[in-house]
Amino acid sequence: MNVKLERDPSGQVIKEWQNDHWIASSYDELGNRSQITSSLGAKIDVARNEMGNVSQITASRLEQDKWTAAMQYNELGQEIERILPGDVISKWQYDVTGRPTQHRVSSQNRDTRRRVYNWDVNHQLRSMVNELTGVRVTYGYDEFSNLVWANQDSCQFNFLYRSVDDVGNLYETKDKKDRVYGAGSRLLETKEAIFSYDEEGNLVQKVEKNGDTWKYEYFGNGMMSKVIRPDKTEVTFKYDSLGRRIEKSS
Repeated sequence: MNVKLERDPSGQVIKEWQNDHWIASSYDELGNRSQITSSLGAKIDVARNEMGNVSQITASRLEQDKWTAAMQYNELGQEIERILPGDVISKWQYDVTGRPTQHRVSSQNRDTRRRVYNWDVNHQLRSMVNELTGVRVTYGYDEFSNLVWANQDSCQFNFLYRSVDDVGNLYETKDKKDRVYGAGSRLLETKEAIFSYDEEGNLVQKVEKNGDTWKYEYFGNGMMSKVIRPDKTEVTFKYDSLGRRIEKSS
């Protein structure tokens, strides 16, 4: 499979090829994508308001079976309503600082989603209540303000979302023993794989627990030139003079 990218003088992708098929993009004078077409007949038109937010999306295939989504925003540019095909309506409410406080989705005048969000003074999400089921989820954070646990009613999840050591290395357990880091915070080992790097710090090999091995090669400027998959398939990359990827082949 070959993937090729064509760009305009400003660097925006105007056409992406995948073998014999393509997707083309058009942009307005501000650089916002305004239309997408494909070799298979798809067409997507994007309209924006004066703030640049997407106000309407119209999609069709071969000029048939059109559907439209319309969006509305508040004065801060936050989405407050989205109307989708099938009479589906999504509505958001926010507090005075712009944090979401309620999300409601309805279809044919029947609520299918209704959630309330509560925040603390540090802008950390403290709880989420599903008003349709009555389930309440609360959240806890570490001293670095990282989310580390969630508690659903009286049953605390045995799952640590993220734990961070003093230099910023990430772990998935509270005791920070599930990963091994080397110099420069390079990840060397997890429960799933072992990682190797070259003298410039580029990842050159990943050996998974089942023995599958991934290898990575680079050009002299540090850009990835090749990936060798466990099945020995090679994926190669090409770039233009500005370092932008223009082709991927396998």
